[in-house]
Amino acid sequence: MFRPVEMIKVHVLVLEKYLDAVTRALGESGFVHLVDAAAESREGLLGGVDREKDIRELERLCRICDALIDSLSVRRRPFKTETPPEPLAQARTFIEQVQADFEAEDDAINDLINESGALVQQAARLELYPFRRIRLEALKDLHHLYMATGRLAPRALSEAALALEDRALLLHDYDESIKQERVLVLSSRRSRWAVESALKKAGFEPEELPVEFDASPDEEKERVQGRLNEIRRAVEEHRRHVLQLGQRHGKRLTALYTQLSEALSMARAQQQFGKAARIYCISGWAPRDAEADARRRVAGASDGTGIVEVLTPKEDERVRRGEVQVPVKFPSIRALRPFQKLVTAYGPPRYEEVEPSLFLALSFVLMFGMMFGDVGQGLVVLALGAYFLRSTRPAIRRLRDVGYLLLFCGGSAVVFGVLYDSFFGREEIISRIPGLDRFVLVHPLQNVMILFKTAVVVGVVLISAGVLINIVNKFRAGHYFEGVFDKFGVIGIVFYWGSLGLGLKAAMANRIHGYEVWLFIVLPLALLFLHKPLEGIVRHRKRLIEEDWLGFLLGSSIEVMETLTTFLGNTVSFVRLAGFALAHAALCMAVYSLADMLRGVPGSGLWGGLIILAGNVFVILLEGMVVAIQGIRLEYYEFFSKFFSGDGVLYAPFRLRTASGPQTDSGIPEETQG
Repeated sequence: MFRPVEMIKVHVLVLEKYLDAVTRALGESGFVHLVDAAAESREGLLGGVDREKDIRELERLCRICDALIDSLSVRRRPFKTETPPEPLAQARTFIEQVQADFEAEDDAINDLINESGALVQQAARLELYPFRRIRLEALKDLHHLYMATGRLAPRALSEAALALEDRALLLHDYDESIKQERVLVLSSRRSRWAVESALKKAGFEPEELPVEFDASPDEEKERVQGRLNEIRRAVEEHRRHVLQLGQRHGKRLTALYTQLSEALSMARAQQQFGKAARIYCISGWAPRDAEADARRRVAGASDGTGIVEVLTPKEDERVRRGEVQVPVKFPSIRALRPFQKLVTAYGPPRYEEVEPSLFLALSFVLMFGMMFGDVGQGLVVLALGAYFLRSTRPAIRRLRDVGYLLLFCGGSAVVFGVLYDSFFGREEIISRIPGLDRFVLVHPLQNVMILFKTAVVVGVVLISAGVLINIVNKFRAGHYFEGVFDKFGVIGIVFYWGSLGLGLKAAMANRIHGYEVWLFIVLPLALLFLHKPLEGIVRHRKRLIEEDWLGFLLGSSIEVMETLTTFLGNTVSFVRLAGFALAHAALCMAVYSLADMLRGVPGSGLWGGLIILAGNVFVILLEGMVVAIQGIRLEYYEFFSKFFSGDGVLYAPFRLRTASGPQTDSGIPEETQG
């Protein structure tokens, strides 16, 4: 319960001809966390396996195949075939041919779309030309005349005609869509500058003549529309060809993508194998209960020639020397999955450490309920968690771990809501229910000191648990000196408990004895101050203090002061449990006070009900998020900091990556679908 899953070291020796079969068998089993066999071999007896070239080629073909499946609208589905896999060269030729065929069709479609876009723009320019029946070819052949087209405001038309006089011919046509006159001006080239000057003064806005066409705008518009229809039919034809490519090659592409994905996964795994002549070594970690399955799979894939060697972590020299770490696999307890994820968010635990997810679950749920105690609001959170757990919608099923968290936290809030006599922020409702009234203990806003004392007690228990776990971890690892002479070791817990006990005795009996102060406070701090010389004595060093005496005195003094401030600060930090419980009660009171202010106002019942509803929703969302964050903070900084290194290695077994199942594992057991 408090330890990770027991692991074993597995070494597999196979002949070269069975390498792929054994690799596939181990990948399908999904229980071997691979390590670099060449790096771990004694005296470098094994060489590495270089598959970089194959990996790059397989990655390229996988990308092409994946893109083709999407582009050809091929339905993705798990593909299993009993036929042997295609040779890589044959698969490459086929994929590249399909890619070339698709790109030819795609390029043709893009060219047609670009042409249609240009035609649409040209047609839009023709729409602006006012003189629909004048052939543009005729105007372009007027080499001895100056021509200008554009727009004029209706009120400026007479001014422009008067300024031009006999120097130019001005044709105009009123455009209702823009409320302006579209004009065509013709003059001799000698009068060009004078005509342009007169037009500019009149506010003339020039528009370029569509030079692409020679016919009249109406004739060109008809021609453009005909070409657009041809393009539309051609695009539809090419798209049918693309669809036919998918129908003709989709099944084979899907099969090849599965094959290539598995081959890529195997090649990446084989990068970690070791090699000597034609014998390959596969090294990795696996759960203890997978040993028999590993032997069976290796024997089946190698015709009984494969050799499997198993070592416990204590038998592995590199583990004993601290050169490598054993990967950590969490116990398969579905309800603990959200808390295991909170643990890994802080950092992976070490294999030899106490696995803290159960401690985290109990303490986090307890603290959440204490800060968010309310029966009604807790039931809402609990119901939301139950919905996440029971829903069959794919998007909701991904939140199933959140559902467990909400379920437990909501249940804790309900329990504390009974203790606080709070139902959707209203007090003295639970106490009126026969049988439940005897469970009501405190009203947060009326029993402030009780809340603060309870919060401190919770803090003392959690801090003490963290120190005790640290002592257990140190002793398990064989670091007995650190487990005793450390601020979070035996000396630390004696000092902490002694200080608390003497404080309680002084408060209750109003007196303490001097020897008690020396025994429980002065002596532990003195031993902590002298822990480096004591370590030198225990480890039989010639020099008791490695650095100079001044550095020793300064460092030891700082460590003693840090011990005092750490225990005091961590204990006081838990007062926030009471503070947020009071804030939660006060916020609910404010909601009902706001609703009460509307009494006597027309429709006060409706408005008051809406305020109470909105207020409770606001409290559930905001306060729920805030207390969850505060609970995580207390866990990480006040609890985990006592014993948890967070620098372990998560169990990440080798799995064959296929089109339907990527190789992903975080060390947290995957949820089984019920």
